Amino acid sequence: MFASTRTNPPSTEKALQSVPIMSSSSAQDINQDLEPTSVTYPTPKVLGLVLLDVLPVELVLLVAFFLPREDIYSLSLCNHRLLKIFQSQTKHKLKAEALLPFLRRLEHDNPRYLACDDCLVLHHFDRIPEPLRIPDPLVQISPYYPPLLGCVQTARFWPVPIAHNYVRMPIHDGRSTHCGYRLHWSHLHLAMRGFHHGPEYGISTDALAFTGVSHELIAGNDSGLVLSSVEARICPKPAGLGLYMRFQDMIVAKMTWLGSHHEGFKFCSHQSMSFWLEDMYGNETYQPEFYSNCEECNTDYEIGWLRNEELRNITVVVTRWVSLGPGLTPDDPRWRINAYCETWGQPQGLKLESEERGPSPRWTFEGLTDTSVDTLTSHNLSYIEEDRYQAEMVRVSDVPSWGLWKGAPW
Repeated sequence: MFASTRTNPPSTEKALQSVPIMSSSSAQDINQDLEPTSVTYPTPKVLGLVLLDVLPVELVLLVAFFLPREDIYSLSLCNHRLLKIFQSQTKHKLKAEALLPFLRRLEHDNPRYLACDDCLVLHHFDRIPEPLRIPDPLVQISPYYPPLLGCVQTARFWPVPIAHNYVRMPIHDGRSTHCGYRLHWSHLHLAMRGFHHGPEYGISTDALAFTGVSHELIAGNDSGLVLSSVEARICPKPAGLGLYMRFQDMIVAKMTWLGSHHEGFKFCSHQSMSFWLEDMYGNETYQPEFYSNCEECNTDYEIGWLRNEELRNITVVVTRWVSLGPGLTPDDPRWRINAYCETWGQPQGLKLESEERGPSPRWTFEGLTDTSVDTLTSHNLSYIEEDRYQAEMVRVSDVPSWGLWKGAPW
């Protein structure tokens, strides 16, 4: 950003320039090849580049009168003279609406830092964890895995009301949010930054992947398992540029309590379904019961189930596809309509306009991955049916729970 102020202005003592001209000719030799003759003209003296640091103080202040406050702060960092001139205007703290644009400019010059929309400071993004934070002493890797981000808001385990309450996103319904997966706005921003500018500027989509398994407790009894998986892909096409995610939730219920258990699924903050699990008892092979799309937020989703007579259980499978937008601002409608709010699951009064919807999240994501929905479903089922999760995942809670980061070993 400030590179132009570090270069030396061109010297005023340039060599005289030579301008070639053609000599005059008579009518008889007009068709002959003419030799060019060089005539020299003196170069007028110049004062160098007209930069702010060579203008009188009065003119600098006059220019600054028409600039926003974040521009003045940026200019004050160019050199000591401008810092001294703007001292009276930069001694007060910037308000949030001006501080964030200023931090964004510093972020652009320092790729290893991220401007935090919550804290309004620059975080070194080596300390930004993957979206799952687990404050659990049983984790053998470290007291916190992944390591904590030096950010007050993102470090909180449970969402709390804050000014930017849409920068934290619960990926799953109430049954599986206890896994602690929180896709913060910074994750989206860094993923898109890495895509546009290179790995040193951000994170890969693999850093957003997660698969977890937890035991379902009903009246203190172990009644089944819940598996949740998250994947991310970036669409490079201009018409659909942005981050797309695929979430799959599995609830494995023992048949001994099917008749007494009422299940509810939330596909987004607008769409949900409730039913008795015993009503789903029927299909022995996985078949999607239905596939649909939410008209308000453009979430694609499908639900299906399968029965395992040998293990005496039924598995409900919910898969969702979401578009989170290009990650330019947390005010982007595609981010906000999917992000967490205090009343997630209740009507937010937000609806994407037709020009904001973009392409189908499902077909966009499926065109970017080599792992089909059927392959993902089979692989996730193998974690449960073969108890592979206990061997391949990290134990993360005193209530039996396991997690796997950076995607599954396909």
